[in-house]
Amino acid sequence: TIVQNFAMPNNETFDKEVEKQIDKAENKLEELLKKSKDFKKSLDEMEKNLKKNKNQDFQDKKDLEELIKKRENLMKDINELKNQLEELKEKQNRFDKQSPELQQKMDMLQKLLDDLLKSEDNKLLEELQKNLENDQNKSLENLDKLKKNERNLDKDLDRTLNLFKNLQLKQKTEEIV
Repeated sequence: TIVQNFAMPNNETFDKEVEKQIDKAENKLEELLKKSKDFKKSLDEMEKNLKKNKNQDFQDKKDLEELIKKRENLMKDINELKNQLEELKEKQNRFDKQSPELQQKMDMLQKLLDDLLKSEDNKLLEELQKNLENDQNKSLENLDKLKKNERNLDKDLDRTLNLFKNLQLKQKTEEIV
């Protein structure tokens, strides 16, 4: 017969593991904010090009496809972050009892990320791609809507990062007390 031993991680091991996950999530949030700003810059450049050139060419379509890929990657990264935070929350709940206030803030953080994932921007990008071939005025209008939404994405990511840092600070304070 084979005997297997299972050991529960001690507090120190658990704390180190959670701390590592927290740092990873925070770095991911900062990276997402940077990517979002880069995406916004690309949107601005595209808008300038569309206003400057009355006739769209192959390069404009290629740029738009690149923009769509950037956006998809951004959404994929947000989803990965959401999953990381869910794992972290589960792990903390399994081993530590969090105060209701911290639990509520973690839920709020999850909701913020869910809202970011439900964005209408992908639909706007698809419309923009269709309109690029036909109607430049409509293209510029969609691009403008997308830019406004992107500004909101930046703000939401920034707010999420601040909430996450605040949550970690309160959690550490709670642990000390």
